[in-house]
Amino acid sequence: MAESSGKKFRILMLGKAAGTKQTDFAIEDLFPPKFFIDCVNDTYGLAIKPEDLPEDGSDMITKKVEHVLKTKYGHSRLDKKLILGEMWKQFDAWKSIDDLPAHTASRAEKMFMAINAAFGE
Repeated sequence: MAESSGKKFRILMLGKAAGTKQTDFAIEDLFPPKFFIDCVNDTYGLAIKPEDLPEDGSDMITKKVEHVLKTKYGHSRLDKKLILGEMWKQFDAWKSIDDLPAHTASRAEKMFMAINAAFGE
């Protein structure tokens, strides 16, 4: 039980550090939902749209996408390693900070500033 509550605390801290109001947050949530959905679509050969995602439950993009994969497409789970491979392909194409999806740089900057402040830089 303590491990679960500790994980929840870290999730809340990460989202707060990134400047979001999400109650659940993972590193993938630094990116706009459409970026992550596009990576999932490219990986699985699907056409998930942002409006397909559930409005209730977790705020985490991975949880929402996994729900759609299971209920609409019959997959057993979201394979984050496969998605990360697609994300790396996207990362490799970026040449400057201007190539990042909207709001990603500012969220990451806030998060790293909070981490540095917590550890005394």
